[in-house]
Amino acid sequence: MTGNTPLMLAVKDNKTPLIDRLVELGSDVCARNNDNYNVLHVASMYSREDVVKALLNKKGVDPYATGGSRQQTAAHLVSSRQTGTATGILKTILATAGKDIRVKADNAQTTTGETSTSFRQPNVMMWIEQNFSRLLVQMLMHRIGEGQTSLHIAAAEGDESISEIFYGVSSIASIFLIIKR
Repeated sequence: MTGNTPLMLAVKDNKTPLIDRLVELGSDVCARNNDNYNVLHVASMYSREDVVKALLNKKGVDPYATGGSRQQTAAHLVSSRQTGTATGILKTILATAGKDIRVKADNAQTTTGETSTSFRQPNVMMWIEQNFSRLLVQMLMHRIGEGQTSLHIAAAEGDESISEIFYGVSSIASIFLIIKR
């Protein structure tokens, strides 16, 4: 048994009219399954962008809610999706949640951008770079584990496309640090 609620199953199957009806009838949008995920977490892992948008418009859906064993937000989870739809869904979540969610770390101290790096999501990283250069500078300077930055991780894993993005922004990061001092 997964512990998925009927609402979670409708979300997973992209049944928007059924989702709307279940919420109207009082389905709990904050309910958790056995893996400690709520309905928005399930949507960020399995659903289309329109389903995520519909959920974010429902009362009680919290994009900052964490879940799963690593206590990740929906933004973390969608950043690890290996599909072309991940960027659109992430845009939707970030637009709704506000700027703070982009630097919220999970219990492994990994931000959304670092999750994108580790799952080799260059489209997500390029979108973040184009729209949130100041955030990217902060993310680049954020050190995890053994003092490594996202650039270190991408380079160590041999991911040229993401390394190029981070390297291109590293000059901005250096300038930012000089100005900050």
